[in-house]
Amino acid sequence: MLKIDNQNDKDSLKITLVEGKASDAYKEGASFESNGDGYIVFIDRTKSFPFRKAGRVVSSFGAKNITVSANFDLESENLLAFLTSLDNLDNKETIVHLINQSEEKVNELNLDCTLTGVCRRISDLSGSELRPKELCDLLFKLINNSHRPLGSRLSFRIIDKDDKDYAKLSGIKALGKGSSQGGCLAIVDYLPKGFDSDCPIDLALIGKGITFDSGGYDIKPESFMESMRTDKCGAVTAAGIFSYLIRSEKEHHLRLYLCCAENLISENSILPGDILTYPNGLKVEIGNTDAEGRLVLADGICQAVESQARTIITLATLTGSAKIAVGRDMPILVNRENYLPKKLATCFEFCEQYIWNLPLFDFHERFISSTRADFCNDSHGDSAPGVMTAAAFLSKFIPDGFEFLHFDLSSAYLPSSNPYYAKGPTGSAILPLGLWLANFYNRKNSSLK
Repeated sequence: MLKIDNQNDKDSLKITLVEGKASDAYKEGASFESNGDGYIVFIDRTKSFPFRKAGRVVSSFGAKNITVSANFDLESENLLAFLTSLDNLDNKETIVHLINQSEEKVNELNLDCTLTGVCRRISDLSGSELRPKELCDLLFKLINNSHRPLGSRLSFRIIDKDDKDYAKLSGIKALGKGSSQGGCLAIVDYLPKGFDSDCPIDLALIGKGITFDSGGYDIKPESFMESMRTDKCGAVTAAGIFSYLIRSEKEHHLRLYLCCAENLISENSILPGDILTYPNGLKVEIGNTDAEGRLVLADGICQAVESQARTIITLATLTGSAKIAVGRDMPILVNRENYLPKKLATCFEFCEQYIWNLPLFDFHERFISSTRADFCNDSHGDSAPGVMTAAAFLSKFIPDGFEFLHFDLSSAYLPSSNPYYAKGPTGSAILPLGLWLANFYNRKNSSLK
């Protein structure tokens, strides 16, 4: 974890960020050079994500006490990109001294880096360390510790197998049968001062929290299994955004749905060919037990629609197709209107990231057709586009009149480090999406265009 202040520690490693390139004594394109007192790290603004890359360079030095300065003015967004990429996800504290920076800026950076750092570490916990209900409890603790305005209120409810409303959770209940733990749905409400519980829900965030995904009876290949502890990144990301929005002090009635379960194999597990009936009457045929994320997200959507949430956003590590489409460097947005909001793209660029929009059309529904139910949870047919067909599945649960956005978080986890992030969960979507919603979501006009 990072601890940030604005003190100059004479015993720390000195890092100077410089716009330019290394001297002729160094290899062409060298990213840093020694200056006797520490290192000069070069910032090349002609390349993608220069400050994020600089953070990874500094991380490679292995120092846990560093002082950072620059020969130019460091903006908040520069520092945020640098610092979040500096975090190696180890259990050792890294102290970063940002000289010539205001106390206010340092405090804000500490809040942002702590939020993403904690979320990344929660995402990295193994399936044995963190079962579904434990995940919900831990994420509520994260939210409850947020710096929220005086007079605001938080409420927390878990619907698990001992709750009378558990029967309404078609996907979570079906998936939970394969585990002794069962599944659960956590519902968190945030009410600003002066709001009561009957106020309309402005924004519903719905996160996929599969604490371990074996694939079920459509079992995953061995090489995929180790990383399946991170199939909860959607729920963690949603909780992180929720925490960020609370801190932003915007007057919105916010609701968070954490759709949690384990996808394990037992004599009670769901099987290909099973049919689930959701509370809205829709029947879903199980074509593949490894397409489980959309089944649990559908429970959250049903709840959000019943509650008349104005805007519904789903977040999940939902498809392997997303990584095939855009790699692991950016998430994907899919929405009915097929637009990428300019301000959303700007917020990602602010955080030195990219996002991409893929289309969703009614003809995508043919890839999830079923002769035995209303539709199937599995994509089929020649060249079925997995990202869009998964979104098409979710969209079937959204009636007309609701604003719906789905984020497939292909950049949530890295099996090995890259020039911009350490190996493991990245938490990459939390800050740009939080920034976007905090600054551009208007409760009087919910459109995010």
